Amino acid sequence: MKLSRQTALAVAIACGAIAMVSAPLDAAEEPSMMQPGKWQSTTTFSKIDMPGMPPQVAGMMKKMMGRQQSVSYCVKPEDIGRPGPDAMGGKNAKDCKYEDWSYNGGRMRATIVCKVKGQGTMRMKMAGSGSPTAYNADVDTTITGSKMGPMHMVGKVSAKRIGSC
Repeated sequence: MKLSRQTALAVAIACGAIAMVSAPLDAAEEPSMMQPGKWQSTTTFSKIDMPGMPPQVAGMMKKMMGRQQSVSYCVKPEDIGRPGPDAMGGKNAKDCKYEDWSYNGGRMRATIVCKVKGQGTMRMKMAGSGSPTAYNADVDTTITGSKMGPMHMVGKVSAKRIGSC
């Protein structure tokens, strides 16, 4: 269960961070993707695959599907477009890098890769739509290099600004 919770939290935090860096290249043409303030991000997984997992772990994973994993975080004005590794992948992540990202006309797309302590490498793709105060996206995450073997998760994330920090 520890692996599942840490992984879910890392994915939820990474989803919020991807939206932070999805600000347009020319802020004069379009408002930034996220307004500074307190945000809440909720991720729900619809598919979790882990080939070769023990039956008891498979049962726990199936119970996780459909459950919402929420995380709140503060987006400071200086964070827009420049979140650090902790924001990208959670407290156990390091060496986070964006393979690609874009935000045009309210549509966002991103791929982030992080090394997650004790869990291998997380590669997450996200595509969706958003405004300065909310976003919704589909998430496809693969984790490799874990002691328990590879993991693949598919889900949705939604987030909204809920106030000031």
